[in-house]
Amino acid sequence: MNPETTTPAELSFWTIVQSQIDTILAILVRPVVQQQILTILAILFCTWMLPELVRYWRLRYARRIPGPLRQHTWLNKALGWAYLLIAPIGSLLLTSLAIWIFDRRGHPRGLLSNVLALFYIWLAFRLLAAMLRARWAERGQPYHRWVLMPLFAITVFWRFVGSSVGINLLFTLPILTFGGITITLADFLTASITFYFFAVGGWIIEQVLNRTLPARLEAEPGVVQSVATLVRYAILAIGTITALAIMGFNATSLAIVAGGLSVGIGIGLQDIVANFVSGMTLLFEQSLRPGDIIELEGRIHEVEKVTLRATMVRNLDNVKLIIPNAQFTTAQVNTLTKSDRYVRARVPFAVHYNSDLALVRQVALDVARQNKMTLATPPPNLLNLGFGDSALTFELLAWIDQPRAREAYRSDLYDQLTIAFRANGISIPYPQRDLHLRSGWEDLPK
Repeated sequence: MNPETTTPAELSFWTIVQSQIDTILAILVRPVVQQQILTILAILFCTWMLPELVRYWRLRYARRIPGPLRQHTWLNKALGWAYLLIAPIGSLLLTSLAIWIFDRRGHPRGLLSNVLALFYIWLAFRLLAAMLRARWAERGQPYHRWVLMPLFAITVFWRFVGSSVGINLLFTLPILTFGGITITLADFLTASITFYFFAVGGWIIEQVLNRTLPARLEAEPGVVQSVATLVRYAILAIGTITALAIMGFNATSLAIVAGGLSVGIGIGLQDIVANFVSGMTLLFEQSLRPGDIIELEGRIHEVEKVTLRATMVRNLDNVKLIIPNAQFTTAQVNTLTKSDRYVRARVPFAVHYNSDLALVRQVALDVARQNKMTLATPPPNLLNLGFGDSALTFELLAWIDQPRAREAYRSDLYDQLTIAFRANGISIPYPQRDLHLRSGWEDLPK
């Protein structure tokens, strides 16, 4: 059976795979191919060793330079660039030399020519990675990871598919039939790559908007982030529709999918939909914004990011929490920075009944005023809460403009109050109880 003249419907997936394996094995047993493969392996080994030599000489050179100058010398930077580019450049030079030698000897060198094209692609992407590192340093790592590396893999894969004999038959095989639509492997891969580019493009546009719009529009970061998030999800929606259209879904097919999704939503996706709608509400109303300080379950948290599904907050223990958005729209949330960053700290305490009230008031207010975090306006205040079981109870009220530091501020005031009370002879009583024995105690043994 000749796979080049047989239609895909007459072949199975494993038949084509077996045919490709047989073809590759038949090519590999040829001596000229084996020579080219060994040459390519030797080139890869040499180019793998070259960066390690550069790294060794870079470290050796850096030891001879005083510490403050190590990161600013032109040679050190040049060696860093060479570490990225020496492998592909060395591969190109050695492969070109190998092709010249094969031509001089009259040997076929088709495999070396194909590999040479891949090395040119490798050099191009390494140049882009080097420019990205020079421009943004560590901030460029996400772009390198999610843009350059997948793009390089897709390019190499496409080059491999285009140079393979008979492999195109694999991509014409149907892998799924849904609602009268037959989806081939080529359709699925093309749709996946298209959706990936839309997803990455939406992410890049979101990052660009978050960095450029606040300075140009003089808008609040929360508003800009909300707009950027909505733009990203709009691009994702367009990418999803485009990917489905590539796989052959039309308006009727999409209606069928939407009907199935509606049933799924009604059965088990209520929470996801509720969080999505709550996220839209939070983004449009701006009731929560990045940088807001909120209080949840008695603990202080800072809002870092609001997405359509969940809100990410970080507490004072540097622990990041991912909270579903529905919790913020169905329950009470105390926000400390909705209109401004002024918060009032409450410091309750108690003193002995015999204490001088004027002295207690003077000492407590002096302690609050002397703290560096206390605001002068509004001034601190002391409230008498009444008579307790064993003491007079008070509450010291003071304003600060650092919501995250409220608990630390209260702790400092307690320490300072303790020291000031001891210095002024004001005692903090222990719990006291009076025991009255009316009858029966005369018969107790003495």
